[in-house]
Amino acid sequence: PELRAEAVRLCATVHSERLLALADDPADQVQKAVMEILVQTPDLAEGEEWGSLLKAKLDSSNPQLAASAALALASVAPQISLDDLIAVSSDVDRPIDARLGALRGLSLIGSEPAVQSIIPLIADRERPLRIEVMATLAAIARADAAWPNPAGEALLQALQGELAGMEKDAEEVATDVEAPASEASSEEAAEVTEVEDSFPTSTLHSIMSEYPDGAKALDVPEEGIELTPMDMERLALAKRIKGKKCLPVVPKVAPYQDIRRFAARVLGDLSNIAVADALAEALSDDDQEVRRAAADSLARVAAQAGGVPTVVTDALLATLGETDRNLRLSVVRALGAAGDDRIADILKDRLGDDDSFVRTEAVRALSAIGDVGTEVEALLEDPDPAVRLAAAEAVAGAGSEGSIDRLVRFAFAFEGYHRREAGRLLRRIDVPVASTRFVQSLADDTGKRTWPVGIEALEELNRPFSKPLN
Repeated sequence: PELRAEAVRLCATVHSERLLALADDPADQVQKAVMEILVQTPDLAEGEEWGSLLKAKLDSSNPQLAASAALALASVAPQISLDDLIAVSSDVDRPIDARLGALRGLSLIGSEPAVQSIIPLIADRERPLRIEVMATLAAIARADAAWPNPAGEALLQALQGELAGMEKDAEEVATDVEAPASEASSEEAAEVTEVEDSFPTSTLHSIMSEYPDGAKALDVPEEGIELTPMDMERLALAKRIKGKKCLPVVPKVAPYQDIRRFAARVLGDLSNIAVADALAEALSDDDQEVRRAAADSLARVAAQAGGVPTVVTDALLATLGETDRNLRLSVVRALGAAGDDRIADILKDRLGDDDSFVRTEAVRALSAIGDVGTEVEALLEDPDPAVRLAAAEAVAGAGSEGSIDRLVRFAFAFEGYHRREAGRLLRRIDVPVASTRFVQSLADDTGKRTWPVGIEALEELNRPFSKPLN
């Protein structure tokens, strides 16, 4: 069967007269190969018998074969397949794979009746189908030049919780309430504490606990060992790990909430004023996940449209002071693309944010709007390496006077942590001048310790056959 299926994929297009017989091959994988060929080249299916054959395959006991048949039927005979595909996609007793195949077939047809049949599936009980439906509707709405259109309006109604079938019931409400910390979690915390007390936290700790005179033998100073910037970065990352978490494959969330959250996410694919207004309103929603998704989508909408209305910018500004880092991060990204004259000064305030990810995003946003001044340059000395690198990229992109000297100094800072990145960035500006600066540093005999930094930066700066960064 594997060989026959591969033969179908390789040469069925030049032996189309055999496809009908192969579609009834005893092996499902051969039949699936035929279906795949028909999706790619529907003209090969000549004759009315194909329609009835593919319809019969929709009831196959193999869900994957049924899904392939649905796509093939939509490709070969869209005019007669609509009712059958609607029936399969809405049949809750069928396997999810078969229903997904029928949904994709309806999407392939793309007619108004097909779209109208897809919309009610937003509230289906099967999460994979709900997600596929909303992604499909977003793609259809984006491809439709007219607004409003049924697919886009359905997604807006889903975001606002106004779509039929999204009503909450008592069981769903119960899943919304966050359960208090269980006894198991308390025991787990106690276990973690006990482990931390029982076992050494580092190799050095292990040596010291095994040999009381180890510090003296190793000549460890009383004040301790000075950490390098790389050590500090690793410690900072380790502190962010709050413990192992086991995330469920399917999140435990009520369907009506899941629908709203995913609708907020996919609406970012539609650069439309009505969509932007709805997402701005969702920034003050009671559901934190909806707010995060709305902010992220607004960032995408603003980037696609080249800006957003003032009322949307005001909603973003009202959310900027939130304690939720993920929310602030998306809001800063959206403000960077908002196209509002007020934004530059507000973004500069975010350069001092407690969270390094937000500082990094603020730097990139200021660089995008062309406002790279001393506030951004100061972050070349930020404790976080990602922030420093973003600031260096912004300085290189601005190409202002003195940027070469700043980036050369940046290459040597923090024990040369960013020497190669600095060399690549200087390649954008002026290779001969930057090379001269590094060569001058190698002429200083008092700075032998930093010579490897200058040499590696020069190597990166003058790397042969490398394409300049744009």
